[in-house]
Amino acid sequence: MGAHRDEAVAVARTVTGLNEEDESKEYDLLMPRLSRDGRFDKEAIPRIGRSFVELKLLDHEPEMAKLYTEEFLP
Repeated sequence: MGAHRDEAVAVARTVTGLNEEDESKEYDLLMPRLSRDGRFDKEAIPRIGRSFVELKLLDHEPEMAKLYTEEFLP
């Protein structure tokens, strides 16, 4: 995605339904925050768990360590 901005925006638009200008802005906001090496941001993991509760998807925070692995990364 990082090396192919136009293509990434086009693909994302098919999912989000945003117009090109808005999807381009979303890309510019999101891409700097994405991992370039596949590793997870250790500070972000607990926030993701809390978001499940805040969004009322779960009634308690999940045990996040069971939901992801970096085992196969170099």
